[in-house]
Amino acid sequence: MNPEQIDKFRGRVSTLISKRRLREALSMMRETARQAQLPSLADAAERIDGNYSLMLDYLSRGGADPGRRRMYASLIDKSNALLDNIVRQLSVAETPSLYYSLVRTQFHSRLSLDSLTDRWKNLVQTAAEPRQLEQVESDIFNYVWTTMPLSANDADSLSLLSLDPEFSDSLKQLAVSAVILGLLEFFDEQRFNFLIDTYTTATGMCTGDEDDQRLADTLAAMSLAGILVGIIRHHKRRFPEALKQRLEDLNSIPEWHEDLGMACVEIVRTADTDRVTDRMNSDIMPGIADAVRNTDIDLSSISDPEDIDPENPLWQEMLDKSGITDSLRQLTEMQQEGADVFMSTFSHLKGFPFFRDIANWFRPFSATNSYVMDSPLPFQLTQVMESMPLLCNSDKYSFFLSLSQMPEFNRQALVDQLGTMVMADIPKMDSSRRGELSAYLRDLYRFFNLYVRRQEFFNPFVHEVGESIVDRLRDSFNNDSLRLAAEFCFKLGRWTDAAAFFTPIADTAEAIGKLGYTLEKRMDYAEALRQYRRADDDSVWVLTRIAACCQELGDWQGCADACRRVLNHEPENFTALLRLGRSLVKLGDGAAAVEVLFKANYLRPDHRATVRLLVTALLMQGRGDDALKQLAKLSEPLSVDELLLRAYAAITVGCTDISVSSLKSILADSEWNISSLRSRIADDSLARSIDTDTLAMVLDAI
Repeated sequence: MNPEQIDKFRGRVSTLISKRRLREALSMMRETARQAQLPSLADAAERIDGNYSLMLDYLSRGGADPGRRRMYASLIDKSNALLDNIVRQLSVAETPSLYYSLVRTQFHSRLSLDSLTDRWKNLVQTAAEPRQLEQVESDIFNYVWTTMPLSANDADSLSLLSLDPEFSDSLKQLAVSAVILGLLEFFDEQRFNFLIDTYTTATGMCTGDEDDQRLADTLAAMSLAGILVGIIRHHKRRFPEALKQRLEDLNSIPEWHEDLGMACVEIVRTADTDRVTDRMNSDIMPGIADAVRNTDIDLSSISDPEDIDPENPLWQEMLDKSGITDSLRQLTEMQQEGADVFMSTFSHLKGFPFFRDIANWFRPFSATNSYVMDSPLPFQLTQVMESMPLLCNSDKYSFFLSLSQMPEFNRQALVDQLGTMVMADIPKMDSSRRGELSAYLRDLYRFFNLYVRRQEFFNPFVHEVGESIVDRLRDSFNNDSLRLAAEFCFKLGRWTDAAAFFTPIADTAEAIGKLGYTLEKRMDYAEALRQYRRADDDSVWVLTRIAACCQELGDWQGCADACRRVLNHEPENFTALLRLGRSLVKLGDGAAAVEVLFKANYLRPDHRATVRLLVTALLMQGRGDDALKQLAKLSEPLSVDELLLRAYAAITVGCTDISVSSLKSILADSEWNISSLRSRIADDSLARSIDTDTLAMVLDAI
C-alpha cells in the first residue's frame, strides 16, 4: 500500500472504531494485515475479535455482566493500538519520511536505549570530543522519538535518565523532547505517563541550588507542554481509563491548576506568532525603515545615545513626526505582552548545517557545544548568549552561528557591544516556569514551522487549543484559569478557543455576552442569539448584538424590537436607526421605515446605504418624486442597486426615458446582459409594486 492508501485505510478504520462498529473495524484490520503479510498483527485482530464474540454471545443470552462496559472499553483501546501498529508496519516499507527512514535504520542496528545511554556514559568518562558525545545524544533522541510503543523497560530507563544526576541537563531535555515528538506521531500511553511522571517529580522538587531548580522548572514546563500538545494531537481518541485516572490525579498537585491556565495562554500566544510576524514584516519594521529614510534627523551622527536630549521638545517632535516613536511604541507593547517578535528575524537564520540534525532544534544552548566551541567568537560571548533575554535556544544558536560568519571587523564591533551589555548586568532570561515554558514553546514553534521537512510532522500550533484541552481536562481548570485563558483568546480574536474557555464559566452577564460574541464571530448566529438573550442584559452593547444576529438570521421582527430598545437608550444611535429602517422595509412597513430612515439620513446625509433604504421605503409608498430627489443627492457613478432604484422611481412618475437610460447604464457593464438583468428584476420584490407593463416595455426598449 502506498502512503495515500495507508491514510485512507487508517481513516476508515478509525471512523469505524469511533462509531463503535467494532466488528467491521476488526475485520478490515485482519484482512489488511493478512494481505500485507503481517501474520502476527492479523492474529492479534483475530484474538480481539474472538474475545468480543464471546462477550457478545454472553450478552445475546441475557447474561448479567457487571464488567461488560470495562471490557468493551478495553477492546476499543486494544483495537486503536492495533490500528496504530498496522499503520506503522505498513508505512515502514513505503513511506519515505525521516521518521520511517530512522525506523528502518534502527531495525537493522538492533540498538537499545540502555546500550545508547551506556555508550554516552563511557564517552563522558573518557573525556571524548564534544561532537562524539552530541552524536550519541542525537542517536538517543532518534531512538526515543521513533520507538513505538515505548516498552516498559524503555520507559523505566527514560525515568531513570531524567532523575540521574550523572546524565547532563542537555540529554535530559533532549529525551523529553523526543518523547513529545514521538507522541505526536502515534498515541502512546507510556509516553503520556512519562510526561506526567516528569511533571509531577519536577514540580515537587524544591532545591536550594539555582541551577538544579531551573532544570526542574524547565523539565516541568517541557512535560506540561508535552501533555497538552499530546492532548491536542489525540483529542478525538478515547483515552484508556488508567490514563484518564493519571490525568485526574494531577489535580492533587497544588501548582497544576495555575500551571494549566498559564500553559493554555502560552500555547495560544505561541500559536499567534504567525500574526505577530506578519505585523512585524508588513507594518512595524517597514514603518521604522521608512521613517529612518525620510526623517531629517541625522541618526548616523549620533555616537552616544546621551546625545539625544530627552528633555528637548525638538527631538521628540521630530521623532514623533517621523513615525519612529509610534512604531517603537508598538514594538515595545508587543514585547511587554509577551509576543514573539523575533520569529521574523530568526526565521531566515535556520539554514546552517547545525539545523540539519533534527535533535539540534531541541538542544539547549551551551558553551560546550561543538559548534560553539569551533566558532571564532570569544568564550565571553557564550556567557552573554546563555543569559540573553527573550531568545529561545534555537534562536540563540541562529544568532551565534550568524555572528561566526560575519566579517571580523563587524563581528568585533558587535562583540564589544555585547560585552558592554554584560558589564551593564543585562537582565537574565526569565527562569520562572512560565519563562521556561514560553521559551520551549518557541523552540517547538520554530521546528514545526521552519524545519526543512516540516510537512512530515503534525503541527499542534495550527489547531484549536481550547476545545480539545477543556474537553479532556475540564475538572482540572478552576474558574480563574479558565477566565485567564478565555480573556486572552478573546483579546487575540481566537474565537473558537475563546468560546471553549468561556463556556464553562458563562454564569455572569459579562461572560455570557462575550461567549455570545465569540459565537457570533464564528457565524453561529442562532447560538450567539441564545446566549445574548440568556444574558438578560439591557445594555446597548448586548441589544446591538441581538439586533445584528437577528439581521443575519432574517428575524426582522426580532431585529426591530432590539433596535427600538437601543433607541430608548440612545435616540440618535445611527446603527440602530439603520437596522430598524431595514427591518421595517423587510416587514413591509414603508411608512414607519421612511420616518426612521429620514432621521438616519439627517444624522449621516452622505451614507449611501441609508439613501438606498430610504428610496426603497419611499417607493413602497409610491412616492417616486421624493425617491428621485434622494437619488439625485448621490454622487456618480451609481451602483447597480441605485440604477435599478432610479429606473423604478422614474417609471412611477412617467419619466420612462430616465428609466431606459438607467437600465442601459447597467448593461454597459460587461458583467451584465439583458438575460441576467431580467432575472435580477424578476427576483426583486420591489419591482412587482411598479407598473409591470411599463417596466416590460422599458426592458424591450433597451
